[in-house]
Amino acid sequence: MPPTRERGKYSKDLLHTAVQAVINGSKAPEVAKRHNIPIATLNKRVREQRSGQALVTKRRGPKPTLPDSCEEDLVAWIVAMQRDGNPTDRKTIIVKANQVLRRLDPTASLSAGWYRRFIVRHPQLTNRVAQVISSARNEVDDVAVTTLFNSLVNAIVTNKLSSDRVFNMDETSFASRRKSKDVIALKEKNIENYCSDGGVPKTTLLAPWIERREVIRREVLCLPAKEKKKRGSRSTVDVARRILTLGLLHEVDTTRKERLEATKQKKALQTKRAKKKPRREVKSCACGDHVVAKPQSTTGHAATELESVVVI
Repeated sequence: MPPTRERGKYSKDLLHTAVQAVINGSKAPEVAKRHNIPIATLNKRVREQRSGQALVTKRRGPKPTLPDSCEEDLVAWIVAMQRDGNPTDRKTIIVKANQVLRRLDPTASLSAGWYRRFIVRHPQLTNRVAQVISSARNEVDDVAVTTLFNSLVNAIVTNKLSSDRVFNMDETSFASRRKSKDVIALKEKNIENYCSDGGVPKTTLLAPWIERREVIRREVLCLPAKEKKKRGSRSTVDVARRILTLGLLHEVDTTRKERLEATKQKKALQTKRAKKKPRREVKSCACGDHVVAKPQSTTGHAATELESVVVI
């Protein structure tokens, strides 16, 4: 059995520096010995640099089950789910990847090993803790904080409150981990167009992926539908981000009374208008025909007879 040889431990920056030194006129054996880089690797990189090829370090080992562009689309879906407020976890990513793979190869499947390698291939993904918070806390912005601060200052100055009259009555800042869970979040995304000419080997799933990419993106890698918020039976009052003072409570009560009074006046007006509408009288004659009698217009002179309309 031939002896195993350890691969050189050098960075990409060190390899780039060595390649530039050889191109500038230094001898390759001396540069390779000085930087501890194999001479064959250094000569290969120098030839690629002189021919204009990009120095891209390819991944060793077998190719991933899903094509590179498919994994990039999966990463983009994770980003969209995070921005939509529905961050994904490990189980959701594995299920979604299997749904994509079944469209390409119905007999294949992905497991936890693929997920570990997927996270290694995409270092921009990281584990985070997602906490469920109320919509009121989630909607706090700079304008709300400024309005609340100005309301507090106005209340303290108006009522001449000292420091011993200020109490912290809000305990909602207590962070509970009861509803939190570990999710996968993304810091940035980088989607590249891979194999634009379409020439790919038949031994990989890249060709079926390119053919069915648009359908899979539309049907599998989609965001969940927006759910309507359920309103409870309890009525709420919007104070427009102001501090709830005694004067504001009086203002809210006054506004509520005005609305109730306006509703009563509207209903009374509708009842009064309904009484003014003329009612039609329906009578039956001896021949069996129905006679609808309606009063004539009284704008000119007083009418004493009824205008009859025979309905057959």
